Amino acid sequence: MKILILIALILLFVVFRKKEDFENPNWSDMSDYQCGFQPPLNKKAHSVRSGKLAVFFELKNKMDFSKVWNQYFKNVNSEHYSIFVHFSDGKRQVPLKCKHKVVRTSTRGKWGNVFPVHEILIEEALKDSNIFGSVYVSNNCIPLKDFYTLYDNVRNSPSILNFSNKRGNKNAHWMFLRKDALKVLFDNRHKVQEITKQADVKGLKASEEIYPGVILHKKNVPLKHGIVTFDCWNPEKVGGNMNIYKKRTPCHFKSINPKVFNRLKKSGSFFARKFESGTRVGKEKLENIILKYL
Repeated sequence: MKILILIALILLFVVFRKKEDFENPNWSDMSDYQCGFQPPLNKKAHSVRSGKLAVFFELKNKMDFSKVWNQYFKNVNSEHYSIFVHFSDGKRQVPLKCKHKVVRTSTRGKWGNVFPVHEILIEEALKDSNIFGSVYVSNNCIPLKDFYTLYDNVRNSPSILNFSNKRGNKNAHWMFLRKDALKVLFDNRHKVQEITKQADVKGLKASEEIYPGVILHKKNVPLKHGIVTFDCWNPEKVGGNMNIYKKRTPCHFKSINPKVFNRLKKSGSFFARKFESGTRVGKEKLENIILKYL
């Protein structure tokens, strides 16, 4: 009898568990100090190439890897992307040769309160009916794949968030959001502070890492867990003999073991951070290596 009661309780838990609970893949690192490598992409994705992917560049005062990003977009049809650039330190020159739009506002993004910048970028993207989704890039980001590998893999995908717990109320800043998700985030922007304060996430009050996952779950927006942009909060999990310096967290890579970088390239992530302009992979400059595979 006790066994039957236990089974009944388990079934009730499964049926009525909290809505925000999230099924995570077995490869996922959901510890407080994440450093997960997503498995390689299963197969080459194919999609009907229609619509634009918005690329949000959230920068402070410079774009270190401008040569890389110019190469990244060089042979891409301009009908397939829209670039939006925001500098938190006011007016700056954008060293991009490809078509882009600078979003100048009085809002300055700062750690723990970046969503006001997201809001402005999302508003700009929603003005273009051809945009189907967006990704986020910072000054310390590098591409691990070419543009069309990213495009073909996300074109028909639900929104991808890197969740930090099974409840789905903490996510990484760097994600792929479909237009339906962008619209939900924008339409409910008046709830950002309320949701951030109410979230039961120990020690975290960063709106950009709480609000998206919580509101998208509540509004039943299709989501999946994935690492769009790799970053590492625990250097011991990376392995390899390399030099890392920390400027707060996550890790800033001053140099990286070639085997580790190869693993990154082969992973299912599309971008990685945080890298410096002078970062070396073994004895070779990181920038030169990236230019070879783009």
